[in-house]
Amino acid sequence: MHEGIVIRTFPSGESDLVLRILSSQEGKLSAIAKYARSSKRRFSTNLDLFDHGAFEIKRGRGSLAILQSFSPLPAWRGLREDLDKFALANLICESFDLLIKEGNPDGAEFYEILALGLAALNESSDLKGALRASHLALASLLKVSGFHSDAETAQPSMKSFLRLMDWIERSAETPMKCRAVVEELLQRLT
Repeated sequence: MHEGIVIRTFPSGESDLVLRILSSQEGKLSAIAKYARSSKRRFSTNLDLFDHGAFEIKRGRGSLAILQSFSPLPAWRGLREDLDKFALANLICESFDLLIKEGNPDGAEFYEILALGLAALNESSDLKGALRASHLALASLLKVSGFHSDAETAQPSMKSFLRLMDWIERSAETPMKCRAVVEELLQRLT
């Protein structure tokens, strides 16, 4: 069993679901959840983004591991009940997915940053607090992954948040899907 957080999901075939999981033991890994979209008996819950808990993984013959079971931990309900928090949590998970390579040996440190960032975002009481929690999570990710050593020292502001997203996009060499939504959130604070 590995403790982990789902950072990305996408369908595979008619009934399967592919998960990207950030595990405390193995770092980022991809696993297929067979029949997860068609059978409610296979897993005790619908597997989705931000789910965290204990994952039992079996290595298959192909490149994807096979998810055997999932035991959820208490959910971060606020991430799914508030659209602003949902958008920011998506941005955080997308950033971790873009910057962390599968099998990275620093899995425990990345997992800790992600878990603390999502928990702080979940507990934030207003948009300003949510943006501050997200800023810290992204800055910590950039620092630990070695992409930007000074990112963590930047004060949370609209300008520094935009720079963090720029660094992530340059480092990953791809545009972020959540960026436009987050830029709208930043504009609401001005």
